Amino acid sequence: MVDKFHPFHHGKVILRDKSNHGEVVAVIQFTPINELSAIEREEINFVTTFLHQSKKFVNPTGPSHTWGGRMWGIGWRKCMKALKLFGRYIKLRVARQSHTEYFALSNQDLMETNGIPSFASAEFNDSLSKLDCAPHITFTSNGFFNAPHFDKGDTSEYAFALFVPTNSSDGTLADPSSGYNVSGGRFVFPNYRFYIDFKQKGIADGNVTSDYKESFEHLLGHQEW
Repeated sequence: MVDKFHPFHHGKVILRDKSNHGEVVAVIQFTPINELSAIEREEINFVTTFLHQSKKFVNPTGPSHTWGGRMWGIGWRKCMKALKLFGRYIKLRVARQSHTEYFALSNQDLMETNGIPSFASAEFNDSLSKLDCAPHITFTSNGFFNAPHFDKGDTSEYAFALFVPTNSSDGTLADPSSGYNVSGGRFVFPNYRFYIDFKQKGIADGNVTSDYKESFEHLLGHQEW
C-alpha cells in the first residue's frame, strides 16, 4: 500500500494541507546518528535508558492498542472503574519490593532539573508543588506496530513524537557501526499519502497535528538486526 506514498527520510520537513488553508500537518527533523554531538547522545541515552528501566514498574498496554510488539505508559490514564477519573499503569507490588530503585526513577528533582512541566501545568516553567507529577507519556519497543487510528479529545493541537533506535538489552542508543539496521517500520499518514522512513539510521523527531478529523496515523511492522 505505502509503495505509492511519498517517503521522507532526511533533513527538515514541514508539511502543509493546501485543502485546509495551508494548515501545518507535521514538522519533522531527521538527524543521522553520526552527526549527534556528545551532549546530544548523552541526553538521548538519559531518556531512553530511563524508559527502559521504567518497564520493570509499569504494565504494558492491552492488546487492543497493538498489532505487535509492546507499548508502555508512564503517568496517569483514563480509569476503567466506576466513579473514578484516573488510573495508573504502575505495578504496585514490584514498586514496593524495589522501592529504592522505584523512587530513584520517580524523583521530582528530574523534573526540576530538566524543566519538565507537571501533569496539571497549563504552561511551561510553572513552579512545581510538593505533589506535582510528570505528564503522561507512552513508549514502544519489541517491533511495535498498530492499526490505523484517530486520537480524539487531545487538549493540545499537536503531539510530539521521537523515534530512536535503541538496544533491547538496556535501552541505550543503537549505533549503525555496531551492526544495527532496520527495515520497514514506517510511520504512515494514509490520508495525506506520505510516510516517515527510517532508512537513514538516525533520530527522527517532530510535531504532528492531533486534529485527526482530517487524517489518521499508522505505524507499520519492521525487522531489526
